Amino acid sequence: MKKTPLAFVGLMLVATSTAAIAENNRDSLSQFTVGIYGSSNSLDFGNSDLKTFTGTGSGASIQFAPNISDRNKMLFIADYAHENNEAYDVLEIISDRFNFTAGFMGGVGKNSHWFAGAKYSSHKLKQVESGYTLSSSTKTGFGATGGFIFPFADAWTIKGSIGASHFAAKDGDPALDLGVADAGIEFRPIPLLGLTLGAQANYYIDSDNDDNTLSLLSGRIGLNFHF
Repeated sequence: MKKTPLAFVGLMLVATSTAAIAENNRDSLSQFTVGIYGSSNSLDFGNSDLKTFTGTGSGASIQFAPNISDRNKMLFIADYAHENNEAYDVLEIISDRFNFTAGFMGGVGKNSHWFAGAKYSSHKLKQVESGYTLSSSTKTGFGATGGFIFPFADAWTIKGSIGASHFAAKDGDPALDLGVADAGIEFRPIPLLGLTLGAQANYYIDSDNDDNTLSLLSGRIGLNFHF
């Protein structure tokens, strides 16, 4: 009888194990996810004669969700976004936003999850005219966020969240309150890769004068890498 080569047996075992891990990753929430995206933006000042600014941006996120039990997880998310919005051909509003969230995720039903966490934020807003910086302000603040993750039809996932943060007054700039809402959908053609489409709204309000507002709307398309 002809013997089966050991190398072939080993290769089949590796392939079978890899397929099982990949299928498990498709059906469950990944412990580690890296995301990148591009965005199209619209920025408005509520109490101003300035017209709407439009532009593009890009960003990245890292999510770590270690297991506590079969359905419950810790949740850590770091995300960064850079956006450049223009009006009148010479006036630019450049924003850089960093957020770090630490929280908890719990199971709902068979595969869905809810999550909630505390958030630290550092947001920078710079106004530039014809290449010259007119103003620049960086604010740090704390807040909370929460939402849901709903997988369906094997390879699809819907995610949504809302949150609020407060930025203290600094260097003569007023304190700000921020409301955030985002929603998105992900399709995973293969277990380790996801295609994402979503939108996010950031709404800033002057804590001393609620007529002074700034709204930033972003439509996003990107990739998630699941490990």
